Amino acid sequence: MPQPNDLSRSLVALDQNSTIIAVVELSPSSWLVGGVVPGIERQPRKKLGPSPERLLALLHRCLMPGVISHATNIVEHPELIAGRLIDWTGVVGRENVVGGADCGMGGRVHAEIGWAKLAALAEGAALATKTLGGAS
Repeated sequence: MPQPNDLSRSLVALDQNSTIIAVVELSPSSWLVGGVVPGIERQPRKKLGPSPERLLALLHRCLMPGVISHATNIVEHPELIAGRLIDWTGVVGRENVVGGADCGMGGRVHAEIGWAKLAALAEGAALATKTLGGAS
């Protein structure tokens, strides 16, 4: 039975026939992309040079960069989050960017800190939208 404030599980059911889930391991010299692709039984991997444009072309979807960290109890400032999101919009276009965490937070940070990080993410995303000239 799910626990209240359980950040380790998605609260939304994913349609496995139309959802691409990609995990990207980043290093300064290369990116390793692994994912579950609809209609393919395996989990293909592809090694890329560090290129946001090539990553987006590979996925043919939106990019969800990890703009909040699971590895620290420090809550990121919304202006830092907004800056990170704005940086990505300059590379792949604002319609292709959705802010996210760099990994799941369940069991890694206290639930109150996890919720504070998600609130900062929402505030940072709203600030980025406002800065880019969209509705808040």
